[in-house]
Amino acid sequence: MVGKKVAIIVPYFGEFPKHFPLWLKSCEKNNEFNWIVFTDDNREYDYPVNVNRILISFAEMRQYIEKKLGFEVALTRPYKFCDIRPFYGVIFQDYLQEYTHWGYCDVDLLFGCLRDFITEEMLEEYDKISVLGHLSILKNECSVNEAFRKCDYRAILQDQRSKIFDEVRFEPNINSLLRQNGCKLKTTIPYADIDAQHYSFGLYQYKEGNRAWPLPRKPLVFEYNNGHVFGWEVDKAVIHKKEYAYVHFQKRNILVTTNSSERYILVPNEIKDHETPTVEMVEKYSKDSVAYTIQNMWKRVKNAWRVRFMR
Repeated sequence: MVGKKVAIIVPYFGEFPKHFPLWLKSCEKNNEFNWIVFTDDNREYDYPVNVNRILISFAEMRQYIEKKLGFEVALTRPYKFCDIRPFYGVIFQDYLQEYTHWGYCDVDLLFGCLRDFITEEMLEEYDKISVLGHLSILKNECSVNEAFRKCDYRAILQDQRSKIFDEVRFEPNINSLLRQNGCKLKTTIPYADIDAQHYSFGLYQYKEGNRAWPLPRKPLVFEYNNGHVFGWEVDKAVIHKKEYAYVHFQKRNILVTTNSSERYILVPNEIKDHETPTVEMVEKYSKDSVAYTIQNMWKRVKNAWRVRFMR
């Protein structure tokens, strides 16, 4: 992207998931974007030139953040980074000097061809692209980087409970503060956000003024093909193909059985050798699991307790 440089910041502590080499490969295909990964996982992966790994312990990262912000933060578990993400423009400014934009993302996803969905024109027009935490891109400008100062940000970062400050579920959040600052936001791009409540794939979609809501469930699998992500969905015995900027498979333990990093399919809950998607194939991989449903219901009960008492 001529004239635009984007750095996406990813703190990750603990062992990377099994699909991490494929995540790295999907980053490599997007050589117009750069990633800076702060981690304590020192295992040797094939990091591409546009992914800069910085080894750092969790304790050292907390100390670094506190030094940059000038006060103690309640960073006792990695999930708290969801509240810290909107501060990255200030915290990591030393790493962002050469970049016009910065962002944050998850690693439980695979990128497609980002330049087809996040264009130079969009980067010029909008101050923030996407209001969700799995991928957001922001301008590296003071009015954006300092927007968090319009609220009691110390209270947010000194509360051990998650305030989900990087998204839209609770107030205040970085998106509403940016709008108060007169910033222009593009709320969403075409992404595939997989519903974690069911074994078979279904999608969430962000709706303006609220959080994501589930779409009508249909048989669905995904294909990664040489830097592009496609969803294959069956509707009334007809198969439909749609390209996405990325697929986000949150809260899933994905088994990797393919040896290819160029072409494969994603089914519940496996990345496997490529098959040509057909109606029969998609329907075969779109059956629900009773055991998964029961297990997930238990997880939802525990999560509801955590949100109520630890948020």
